[in-house]
Amino acid sequence: LATEAIGTGNAMSALEATAWGEGWHAWESEGGQPFRWMGARASFHFEAWGATRYLGLTVKTPFADLSQPLSTLVADVPGAFDLVHGWNEVSIEVPPGATTADLGVNVLLPVERHPGDGRELGIQVRPPRLHADPAHHARVTGLHAARVLGTRRAREGPAAATARSLPPPVPCGVPIP
Repeated sequence: LATEAIGTGNAMSALEATAWGEGWHAWESEGGQPFRWMGARASFHFEAWGATRYLGLTVKTPFADLSQPLSTLVADVPGAFDLVHGWNEVSIEVPPGATTADLGVNVLLPVERHPGDGRELGIQVRPPRLHADPAHHARVTGLHAARVLGTRRAREGPAAATARSLPPPVPCGVPIP
């Protein structure tokens, strides 16, 4: 298992390390930022601690319709996060004594979207952050909930219904740069 040091010595740091468990593909990079693809299921492992901590994850889904939630299981406590298109920051509560976080997605990237690559691809995940700052956890959780709500409203609101009812655009022969 590859081990990743977590924290930067600031107030958020729990001076912990986490290990990438099963279900992860090799390191890749996008925009200079490292990430790993997970398949349908993956896990992280960390040392048990006597207080609540939080596992911060930055994850990317290619789906724009909220159809690929991230499910979690930490110390027999299930959780789920709706994911909006692109990069999402989520924070998972890690109860005292927990040593593993299991992750799962219900939808995989269709093979047509990665031809020639036989891997099972779920979501992209940047290096995790394990910390003990409840205020940061609350901020991240609130911001993510607001993004999901905004996406849901945009998809289900009157403007979206109007756009769906319009006829397709008629080509006018003028190229759009």
